[in-house]
This record gives sequence, C-alpha cells and structure tokens, in this order.
Amino acid sequence: MKNRIAARQAGLLLLLTVFLNACGAGKQEQTAKTAAEPMPVPVITAAPLQEITFPDGSVHKTLERRVDLSALSHEEVPAAVEALKQMPKLRYINLGTEDDTGPEKERGSAEESVEGKNRGLTWEDIRAMQEACPESDFDYQFTLFGKKFSTLDTEMNFHHVTMDDQGAAVREVLPCMTKCELLDMDFSGVSSEHMAEIRDAYPQMKVVWRIWFGNDCSVRTDVERILASNLNHVL
Repeated sequence: MKNRIAARQAGLLLLLTVFLNACGAGKQEQTAKTAAEPMPVPVITAAPLQEITFPDGSVHKTLERRVDLSALSHEEVPAAVEALKQMPKLRYINLGTEDDTGPEKERGSAEESVEGKNRGLTWEDIRAMQEACPESDFDYQFTLFGKKFSTLDTEMNFHHVTMDDQGAAVREVLPCMTKCELLDMDFSGVSSEHMAEIRDAYPQMKVVWRIWFGNDCSVRTDVERILASNLNHVL
C-alpha cells in the first residue's frame, strides 16, 4: 500500500513539474516575441493651417509673418483689426502710401495733412491696427508739411518748418510713430507751452524746440551749456 501511494505522489509531482515547465516556456516565448517586435510608431497628422480672408479679399494663413494691406479702406478697418488679432506670428504690415492730393504743399495743417488720404484711412484707423498687433511693424508712408515720412521712422525733423497750428498736426501723427526717438521742431513757431506738453506726453522721445528770451536771444532745448558771452547769438 505504501508503495502505491508513493508511486502515485511521484506521478503527480512529475505531472506538476511538466505543467510548470510548459507554462514558463510559453511565457518566455511570448516575452521574446514581444521584445523582438518593434513598438508601433504613432502617426501624427499636422492640422491644416487656418486661413483668414481679409476685407480686401486677400487670404492669409494664421502663421504668416508679413501681410500687405495697402488696398485697405477706412470702412474695412474694423474687420481687419479682428483678423489681425488671429495672426500671432505677424511682424510686418504694409499699409501703403497716402494717395496723391495734387502738388506737394510746402506747409500743412491738421485738416489737410493729418487725415490719411489713403483709401480714407485715418490716424485712428492706423492706431487701432497697431493696438491689435503691438509686436508688429506697420509701415504707412505719408507727407506732413511737405516732408515724407513712414510710421517706422526713428526721427521726425521739422527744423525751420513754420507751423501755425501750435503743433496740432504733428500731435495727431505721433501716437502712430511707435519707433520715433527724436522730434526736432526748432524754429517751428510752436510755443514752449505746447512743446512741453508734447515732451511730457512722450517721455521716451527726445523732443527739441527753441526757447526765446531776453532781447531776441534764443537757444535749443538740447543745448547743455549756455555761455553769457553768447547771449546775443542764436544757439
């Protein structure tokens, strides 16, 4: 009897060993197969770039860096402002040149020279677009008091340009001159009070004008030293 029980236990142990070995071999085979097969690479499909149609009919992708709006009209500015807000990479906008208004005038006025004649664009229109894209350069060519400028200029020189509007025309333009570092209005005829207001409104800009005192004596505001021996001379 004992021999039978021992033989039966030995048989069960042998069957258990064979089963465990078979399971282990299958697991190793599956592990080896998994290691041999490369992991599938996910396919990433780029989303199509969104396109924006501007009021003038031109179509631009949202990630473009340059846009030509030289045909934009005053009525189209509000829609253009909303379109510009959707172009985060935009860095340069061409706004063209004000239309010819006849022979070049030697003098200007707030009514004649300040209001952009380019498709009816006004300085308020240009400023609205600049505020919509503060990191972009807006290039608008215009003429003021017979001098040609761009809104990208770093200087505005009105030296010896007589103004009879106390600088009103210039003050209309200045908010759009975002890169201007020097405004020279020497001998412009604008009072010191009005010039001081311009200087205080644009502390980042060097504003120069002429101060008169004494018996027809005068000096530029950017002169660092005034010598008493030179009081009868224009400095």
